[in-house]
Amino acid sequence: MKSSLKAFAVIAVLLVLLVAAAVAYRLKRPQFETQSFIAMDTPVTIKVLDCDADKIRDIVEELDDALDAYSSDSELYSINRSGEGKSEIASDVLLKLEKITAKHTLPTAGRVIELWAITSDNAKVPSDSELLSALQTVKADNLSLNDNIITLKNGSYLNFGYCAKGYACDEIKEYLESNDVKCAVVSLGSSSLLFGEKPDGKPFKTAVTNPFSPSQNMLYVQTDACAISTSGGYERYSDIDGKRYGHIFDLETGYPAETDLASVTVICQSAIASDVLATEIYIGGTEELSAHLASEEYQIIAVDMNKNVYVSQSLKDSVTITDSQFKLK
Repeated sequence: MKSSLKAFAVIAVLLVLLVAAAVAYRLKRPQFETQSFIAMDTPVTIKVLDCDADKIRDIVEELDDALDAYSSDSELYSINRSGEGKSEIASDVLLKLEKITAKHTLPTAGRVIELWAITSDNAKVPSDSELLSALQTVKADNLSLNDNIITLKNGSYLNFGYCAKGYACDEIKEYLESNDVKCAVVSLGSSSLLFGEKPDGKPFKTAVTNPFSPSQNMLYVQTDACAISTSGGYERYSDIDGKRYGHIFDLETGYPAETDLASVTVICQSAIASDVLATEIYIGGTEELSAHLASEEYQIIAVDMNKNVYVSQSLKDSVTITDSQFKLK
């Protein structure tokens, strides 16, 4: 009897020690704070080590408020409707973003985007005359910057949907760097920021969506800290008269892009660059892929309509295809 009691006592002590060790390990283990919410018309997830996730959420929501082209409360909406030839004093957010993207004609695509209204319940195919008129507003010289003044001409509208998520990731990166944060993963739908170094020292692992079945993934890629953006016509589109039209526009024609690529993912250090490049490469199609695959400034993963996967040479050992329908080209 005594030996049984002694055995139970030993087991009880061991259990207490195991629980204590587990608690101590948990307390010692780096603690990530997480948040999920909706902003910029997409689910946003934040996972950050030893940092207040609310601060990052504030950055995203401030940018969402400033860059919403359809909210009458946003400064961008006010600028777009200020009248031909008039100038508006821009916020620091808008001014900085416009200077970053000034070399592109994309910021002045607002009229074309609103004409099609692809992501609304009022999507339609515009007439040729409507498109011709809207395309006249999509020119770099319809926009000028002078100190803190933005001037729009010829009825141009600004729209930053093609780069706003990337810009947000870059702003978050700047905040994390200035506050000595060790590690963070922030996803804004099509653009993500992988920041710092994981506590276990392993690479970051990012899944890439199957563009033909968006509820599933087709591959994952392992990387160090970077920005990742994906463009494709599979998430936002409208079916009009039996034909599907995506939300990414070819601004030479005014129509949604006709491309033989299903999706393009770009990996580099600047999130706004990855966001813009993903769109441009997607529109260019497989015909222009070679130059991008050879780039030393960024890496790409592209998928064509036949489910062939094209990967930058320097990235091939880091990509694992998880869906057998897809083949490495």
